[in-house]
Amino acid sequence: SVQLFDEMRKQNMQGKYGMVTMCVGTGQGAAGIFEFLN
Repeated sequence: SVQLFDEMRKQNMQGKYGMVTMCVGTGQGAAGIFEFLN
């Protein structure tokens, strides 16, 4: 998620939402959606 925040700042926050995903293995996974507020 730190990489997501950094990339959104580089792009001048051209999106209000960002999403991160990860694969844990053996059928498990996780996702998070972040909303950028001023």
